[in-house]
Amino acid sequence: MGLNKSERQLTYKVFSLLGSKTKHYSFAQIQELILKSYTNSDEDKSYDLKVVLPAENRNHQRKISLIYDSDIEKVKKLANVVSDFIEIPYQEVSNE
Repeated sequence: MGLNKSERQLTYKVFSLLGSKTKHYSFAQIQELILKSYTNSDEDKSYDLKVVLPAENRNHQRKISLIYDSDIEKVKKLANVVSDFIEIPYQEVSNE
C-alpha cells in the first residue's frame, strides 16, 4: 500500500487467483482510520490499525490493515503519522 501526499491518493494491490489489480482511492474517499484493540482469552492485547474504504459492492466496506501488533505505542505512533498525513483523525474501538 502507498500513500501519495501530492496526489492525495491511496494505492494498493489486490491479489487473487486471476492475478493482481492496482486500486486507487483519493484521500477524500477514505471513510475512517480505525485503531482496534483486541483482548484474547488469556487477556493478551493486540492492536490493529485499518483504513476503511467505500464498498465495492453491497456486501461490505473494504478494510485494509496497516499494522497488527501487541505494542500499543508502536501502533499509536503509526496511527498519528497516518492521521496527520491523510488529515483524518483515527478512532479507537475495542472488542470488549
